[in-house]
Amino acid sequence: MNNYFLNNGDGIYSENSTNNLIKGNIFDNIGFRGMILIESKVNTISYNDILSSDSVGIQLSAHSSGNHVHHNFISENSGSNIAIFGNDNLIEFNDLTFSRDGISMDFNSDASNNIIRYNNIFFNDLYGVTLED
Repeated sequence: MNNYFLNNGDGIYSENSTNNLIKGNIFDNIGFRGMILIESKVNTISYNDILSSDSVGIQLSAHSSGNHVHHNFISENSGSNIAIFGNDNLIEFNDLTFSRDGISMDFNSDASNNIIRYNNIFFNDLYGVTLED
């Protein structure tokens, strides 16, 4: 909590993690992703600022499930603010601006049963929410 990440490849890389809280951090000018969760379950990502990554702000990779992403400010990323490849995640109350897409979800992975609600998604280059096969 309360860390400042500047000019890193990935701000946070988390693999096979469970029941973690990632809260109150600032990610700025990240070389790849603000954070990525791989096969990680039941984590909470909240109240973070993720700005200017060269890829996505937050990526929930395949087999990442039951995560709660809320109250984050994510902006100015080259890719999506939030990219979802996992299932049963709750994405709510985030401010998602000035990136390629607000939220992208890939159904070619195991992305299913995700809930996306109550987000402020505006001024993105392509789409607010993208659902892809």
